[in-house]
Amino acid sequence: MIIRRAAVDVGAPPSNGGRIYQWEITPIHIHRFEGLNASRGTFFESPDFTSCGHQWNVRVYPGGNSNSDDGMIAAYLFNMSEESIEVDYGISSKRSADREVANIVEGSGKSMWFNPKDWWRKLFPKRSGGYDEVANCDGTRKFYRRLFASKGAPNNGNGWGRKNFEMRSDILSALVAGTLIINIRMRRTDSTPPTPVPFIPENPLCGMMLKVFMDEESADVVLEVENGDQQARIKFYAHQLILKQCAPVLAELCGSGLTSVPITDINPEIFHHMLRYVYGGKVAEEDLRCHSKEIIEAANRFGVVNLKLKAEASYVKSTKIGVDNVMDHLLYADALNCALLKEVAINFVVENRTEVIEKVSLKDVSGGLFGDILLAIMRKDSAGAGVDDLNSLCITDLRKKLHEKGLDVDGSRETLIATLKENA
Repeated sequence: MIIRRAAVDVGAPPSNGGRIYQWEITPIHIHRFEGLNASRGTFFESPDFTSCGHQWNVRVYPGGNSNSDDGMIAAYLFNMSEESIEVDYGISSKRSADREVANIVEGSGKSMWFNPKDWWRKLFPKRSGGYDEVANCDGTRKFYRRLFASKGAPNNGNGWGRKNFEMRSDILSALVAGTLIINIRMRRTDSTPPTPVPFIPENPLCGMMLKVFMDEESADVVLEVENGDQQARIKFYAHQLILKQCAPVLAELCGSGLTSVPITDINPEIFHHMLRYVYGGKVAEEDLRCHSKEIIEAANRFGVVNLKLKAEASYVKSTKIGVDNVMDHLLYADALNCALLKEVAINFVVENRTEVIEKVSLKDVSGGLFGDILLAIMRKDSAGAGVDDLNSLCITDLRKKLHEKGLDVDGSRETLIATLKENA
């Protein structure tokens, strides 16, 4: 890991208003790279990210584009903002030990102009009566009649890169745990003054919701939680409308017309964490780490899906899985429907299958769970060999796709895939 510190000035900075721009570096992690479709012309895009005050994305062709030499991959950087920009930039790929495998550097006296997003619509407005063919930097084509071109705006499009970024074989040898790490670095030039980032207050809804958390005056239901061996119960004042949206199982317990609901078999502190989260609050990282299993169980019980996933991620991050405990984690994940934890445990079994078979008793493994392990072995052995795209995705990526479609992100791997297919 490289830790970057602020620049140290030696002597007086320029007094004429000249600027010295710092390099901004954004790592792009392309997971399971070897298994991606490597047909010529097939590309994969990163999500948009921010650098130098603009939005960007990276496009990688695992098998090269139409102009690439055989055995090469192609890589390009695109400006996704509505304004053009001139920058020095670089694209590089490194091994885990920071040894560069591939490197593109454009700068040091040769800054590059990036046209805005949808540049062809601005430079080549559509007109009747014929079209000119316009090539983007990566070889993709647009058909528009040229009417004008802004001064200093070449027709490279909104991106720059290389058709022959590096040999695919060299890139594959540089993968870190199956992940291609690409660093995008860029800095502004003097001809592109920085645009101040406007201050926009956050949406006040969360703050407004928290103001009515535990508000006895406006509440329409009281949740009475047992306090261990003590006779008195701890009262939590809530609003059924909020519970219906954010904790549906808890809302069902309230029924219609009930004003007081007893809650048993849960620690009042954990219930407080959960209910405050329902009202837009946050659970401190330390509390998540120390009480992750209790929070998972409470959130699963009362239907607070996002909190369950957050606690599950914290549990996975803070837990070291080994041969001595992998079955405990696997059975727990299966019982609580924790797909991420289950995936991590199964991946450990797959990677260490010989040792697991020798040292771990499988007598408590159900047929369904055993089938999940076999499927994981098949996915690993057939990586990059035409496996169904959804089946090759990790749980995190499946959940992202479901969230983008507004679908439920909780459930087993099979459930998540089935839901995506039903809503394709």
